[in-house]
Amino acid sequence: MERGWVRPRPALDRRLDGALTHRLTCLVATTGYGKSTALTGWGQAVGAVLHRLGPADRDLPTLAGTVAAALSAKVPGLPADLLTAAAAPLGPDADELSKAAALAGALAEALAQRLRRGLVLVFDGIEAIAGAAGPVRYVETLVRAAPRHLHLVTASRAPLPFPTARLRQDHDVLDLDAGDLSLTPDETAAWARALLGEAGADIAAELHRTCGGWPAAVQAALDALAREDPATWRGVVAGLTANSATLERLTLAAFKDLPPAMRELLRAATVLPVLTSGLAATLGAPPDTVDALASRGLFLEPAGPDGHRLTATADAVRGRGHRPRGGRPPRRGPGPPGQERAGAGGRAGQALPGRLDSGAGRAGHARADAAAAGDPAARRDRADEQGDRRPADVVQADGGEPPAGRLRQARRERPYPGGSPAGGVVGLRPA
Repeated sequence: MERGWVRPRPALDRRLDGALTHRLTCLVATTGYGKSTALTGWGQAVGAVLHRLGPADRDLPTLAGTVAAALSAKVPGLPADLLTAAAAPLGPDADELSKAAALAGALAEALAQRLRRGLVLVFDGIEAIAGAAGPVRYVETLVRAAPRHLHLVTASRAPLPFPTARLRQDHDVLDLDAGDLSLTPDETAAWARALLGEAGADIAAELHRTCGGWPAAVQAALDALAREDPATWRGVVAGLTANSATLERLTLAAFKDLPPAMRELLRAATVLPVLTSGLAATLGAPPDTVDALASRGLFLEPAGPDGHRLTATADAVRGRGHRPRGGRPPRRGPGPPGQERAGAGGRAGQALPGRLDSGAGRAGHARADAAAAGDPAARRDRADEQGDRRPADVVQADGGEPPAGRLRQARRERPYPGGSPAGGVVGLRPA
């Protein structure tokens, strides 16, 4: 986001001030949470050295030379040979990891001798060097060897690509996630008032509920409202998650950025009323996947004390089921294994790598796995899918599988609208 008309966020700035008392501060959130915007404004206020990582920084000499030059401008007297060594190209037989560690170590030692007050060094966009062994080792070594007065801040859409357990044991790490970066209701109202005038404050509460505090969504909504008649504002806000191409693009881009395990878990979440850590483990997700996904924001929101569900924005994008331009319409009836199909009562789009849902087959398996794991809500939904209308306690006692006679009776008494219940794509049920 451009800072532009966006008002200052003093509460977030105060959270970022915690970086001044920690060796490492990690901002982790998906796209659209304003990490770069927040760090730019706060960094200017505290005199930070801000380096926004890009594709060029996957080359170790480029990264090390740029960082050394930026620090030299802030810290007079840094040895000139630091710049020379950093910018020197790697030889054909060079050990890149060893050189990365040596360059970062030498820089840290030189800073320890010359820094007399706190200095913040920001690496914004760590994901740009993910998988580049030398640059990752350079940042890691700089974090571990940082002198007392050097405070490093990283911003990324994913956790750091190197371990920080020892630093955390020593309380040297400050973590900020999507919950810290989300707008508060008061901040949403301030943004609305700044762009729309006092009339904007009247719709701020509804705007905040619809967007969940996601800064990108709030900005997109306010930009849309600024072009509309104030009499239509409530309708525009009500249809935001279902009709905004900007939100869809941002959501799908963020989904594609997720690791495969998180994407698979989100696909399962589209058919579960509540996603818990226990259900995630049953579905094969690595430990702490739910918490890590929730900390990134955008996709999951709390649903009770122990669970999460899809946010309105993520569920709306999933429900639209768009297919690529020029793609063929969905097949009806049997198709090749793994291909989505629409049955008697449902519809499905062509399978997309970036879509949050993955068809009725996966939906049924995920719901069955969750029911088998003993989740009462999933058992009730599984029984609903199969036509069982018995009370919830009976369904739970039977594991969601009704006797044949009761099943036929239930179907006669309460027929499904539109045909067989097994035909359509199963969507997320409200918790």
